[in-house]
Amino acid sequence: MERKDIFNAWGNPGTPPSPYVSFFVCPSSPPDALSKPWLSYAGNCGSGNNANRWDGVMTDTMATGTQAARISFDDVASGDGTPTTILLTERCGSGNVQSNQPLIQKLWDVRGMGANTFTFSNVENTVPGIGIVGSPPAKIINNKATNAAPGFWSQPSSNHAGGVVTAFCDGHTGFLKDSVSAQVYAQLLSSNGASASNLSKTTWKAGTYVLKESDYQ
Repeated sequence: MERKDIFNAWGNPGTPPSPYVSFFVCPSSPPDALSKPWLSYAGNCGSGNNANRWDGVMTDTMATGTQAARISFDDVASGDGTPTTILLTERCGSGNVQSNQPLIQKLWDVRGMGANTFTFSNVENTVPGIGIVGSPPAKIINNKATNAAPGFWSQPSSNHAGGVVTAFCDGHTGFLKDSVSAQVYAQLLSSNGASASNLSKTTWKAGTYVLKESDYQ
């Protein structure tokens, strides 16, 4: 993106607020105003608990825990494989509003966030993440626009019909369909399903299924 000026200034005390960057916003979900650094995408953070480093991809680079070593793409490649592990998805559906309503569309500039403040909640200054919370909802992707509904805070969302745009760890993008099952979704979140005990303990059942592309695309 070649905006080293933003990178150098980001997070330094006394610097101006970070600017709006159109690259970070899906054209189907334009913000109401350009006054903040809006972000249409969220990282794969599994269950939001980094007690096991295979639970998701990004959680252990944001939070603290007993296994807080960073996950590399080599780690993912030696686990479930980079082509079948989610890195980012959209999180900019109708429930993510740009106002003082219960849910707030996330920002990429989260200055002042502590290392242990990761959450799937509706707090504006938390890291934007997608993953698993509570019991699987009836639909995995485009959830009901109901605050605190099962999975609502943690789920991918978009204004596209039928699913969300998704980037995988090998760099390719695809369209994750609404009808993906809870089991398949959990498997796509795990970077090594056989070792992701946190996910495996949930009703989402990561690590127990061999994926086929038709299961999620």
